[in-house]
Amino acid sequence: LKIMNSELGRLALAAGLIVDMFYVCQNAVSTTFRIYTSDYGAPVISLTLIESIMIMVASVGCRLLFLKIIQWTPEGKPVKNYYISLICCGVIVGALACDNVGLPFNFAPFVIGLAVPSGPPLGSGIADRMDTFISGLLGPFILTYSATKMDLAVFFDFSFMYTILFVLGSITAGKLVFVFGTAMLNKMPVRDAVN
Repeated sequence: LKIMNSELGRLALAAGLIVDMFYVCQNAVSTTFRIYTSDYGAPVISLTLIESIMIMVASVGCRLLFLKIIQWTPEGKPVKNYYISLICCGVIVGALACDNVGLPFNFAPFVIGLAVPSGPPLGSGIADRMDTFISGLLGPFILTYSATKMDLAVFFDFSFMYTILFVLGSITAGKLVFVFGTAMLNKMPVRDAVN
C-alpha cells in the first residue's frame, strides 16, 4: 500500500520521531545520572559527552557528504556501489559507537537515515540495493533470533501475564497521549490527531 509515503504515513513517522526523541533524551539523562552517582562518574561522563557530540557532528557531516554524492552523480545515472558501501560501513560504525557510548545501538543509524535525502538518486538507490538484503536476510534472521529467546513457559504464569499486559497497556497509553498531545499543541484538528 506504500502507506509510509502517504500524508498519513509521514505524519505517523513524524509523531513517532518525537516520541523516540523524548525516549532518547530521558534515557540519556537517567543514564548520565546513574553514572555520575557512581565512583567512576566524572571521567565516564566526559568521555560519553565527547563521543555523543562526535556522533551528532558526524550526522551533520553525513548530510553534507550525501549532498556532495548527489552532485557527483551524473543526471539520470545510479549512485556508484562504492558510495553505497561507504554509507553501509558508516551505519555499522555508528551503531558500534552508539553502543559503546551507552546510547541505543540504533540511534546513529536512525540519524544517518534521516540525513539521507529522499528520492533519487541516493535515497531510492540505497532502498533498491538494500531491499533484498534487509527483507530477505536480516528481517527473517532478527525475527528468528527474537523467537528463540522467548520462553513459552512464562505464558502459563497468569500473574506474569497481567504484569505484561499492564506494561504494554501503559506504554501504549503513554505513546497515544504524547502523539495526540503533540498534535493538539500544533493546532491539528481533532479528527486528524486521532487518526
